[in-house]
Amino acid sequence: RNYWHDACPTRESPSFAPSETAFDVIVVGAGFTGLWAAWHLRERDPHSTILVVDAHGVGFGASSRNAGYLVPHFSSSYTELRRSVEPSAACALARAGFANLAEVIGLLKSLDIDCDLEDADIVTMSLHPGFDGRISRDLAAAEELGVPHTPLSGTELRSLMMSPVFSTGY
Repeated sequence: RNYWHDACPTRESPSFAPSETAFDVIVVGAGFTGLWAAWHLRERDPHSTILVVDAHGVGFGASSRNAGYLVPHFSSSYTELRRSVEPSAACALARAGFANLAEVIGLLKSLDIDCDLEDADIVTMSLHPGFDGRISRDLAAAEELGVPHTPLSGTELRSLMMSPVFSTGY
């Protein structure tokens, strides 16, 4: 169990047999990705029949860990994204990540969904000068992919995080 899940008001997870026996789409997983997919499917075709199933409950599992972060990346770093797919696909994925994040946040706000949303910047940092090269390479890759970031010095990071261990980041 995790703190986020334990701290939520207790809600009965519905367990029911659907009245339909056939569906246009069955979405497996009721985490962020599954619910977002179901939302878009409903938007495209309001008359479609969609069933969302999950082994546990809505928002359990990976979507509930670490406070359920919404992030714009598709891989562990921009350097890795650039290395793993051809350049035009990497650019498209990097930009789509930011567009998708903005769309999710916009939807949550427009529908006034009470989900403890904190619309905040994401900070990536190096905990040791030996890792500073990774930050430099990732900043260069982000620039190449069309999603430039603001470099942060150790002094800037320390003022944000109030910790003396950060040497560089973005």
